Amino acid sequence: SRFVGREESFGRLRNFAEGRLDRTASSIPPFFAVGGPGGSGKSRLFRELRREIQLSNHIFIETSCFQGASADCGAFRELLDPIVRVAEARKGAHLIAPYRTALRKLLPHLLRDVVSEFGPDPAESDQNPEQAKRQFLDDTTRFILGVARHTPLALYLNDLHWVDAGSAELLGALIRQVRKADENGKSFPLAILGSFRDDEYEKSPLSQLLVSLPKEAVEL
Repeated sequence: SRFVGREESFGRLRNFAEGRLDRTASSIPPFFAVGGPGGSGKSRLFRELRREIQLSNHIFIETSCFQGASADCGAFRELLDPIVRVAEARKGAHLIAPYRTALRKLLPHLLRDVVSEFGPDPAESDQNPEQAKRQFLDDTTRFILGVARHTPLALYLNDLHWVDAGSAELLGALIRQVRKADENGKSFPLAILGSFRDDEYEKSPLSQLLVSLPKEAVEL
């Protein structure tokens, strides 16, 4: 058997992803979290889910969080790299250009072609740090939603118990944007997935996210 004792958990995970990617279940939360101790089978569940999603011709993008990682937004940098490449393949620089100021803060090496086609970034507006941060979060999440509008995306963040503070903020902003779109009847084909060790996350930024965000979750 593929999942001895895990069939129900995998079924819930698969139904969540299918519902989000096919936009047949906008009433379900945007985020599915799988918690459990190390060695409990989380990686195996997501390997099988990745296989099924890819067989359905959808895009599955994954990243891992690392203990003690020094780069702020490090996990999201790794997610955004392939999302930008998907955008380039689907709609070209026109999908990237409106958000290039925010994206360049995370991926300066990927956006040289945007500069040559659209020119340098607009001059920084006179924003206070809180306004600038909010603009960065809004633009980054709107870019991801814009790509998902053209190409269904499954985004998987592994080892969220080690997530850095910047990535946790971006994850929270993205989930809230998706929920807002769902509530307005404009759902996106986007499934946000995460796994974490449930005995190591209580002092991490993930702890507050799990309390405050709309989600579906299973414990292994």
